[in-house]
Amino acid sequence: TCTDALNNYANLLRTTKKDFVEAEKYYLKALEICPDDVDVLTNYACLLCALNRSREEIQVYYERALELDPTHQDTLTNFAFFLHSYAKDYN
Repeated sequence: TCTDALNNYANLLRTTKKDFVEAEKYYLKALEICPDDVDVLTNYACLLCALNRSREEIQVYYERALELDPTHQDTLTNFAFFLHSYAKDYN
């Protein structure tokens, strides 16, 4: 699908090229087309973590993804890691 292509390209930009600014454009375009795409929501939350965005902003995307698919393994794993990393900041 179109969102798969946008998501995959954004992932390439984020993980391989470390071009977070361009990756964000592609994730947002994918979410514009399909705002309920769990993979895109999860990957965009990962990008927001890399950009050191606010905890609240990041959490919105993880929680939305889990509302749509509470058993999505990538979302559960990444959200747990995110929560753990923030818990360390408070200790």
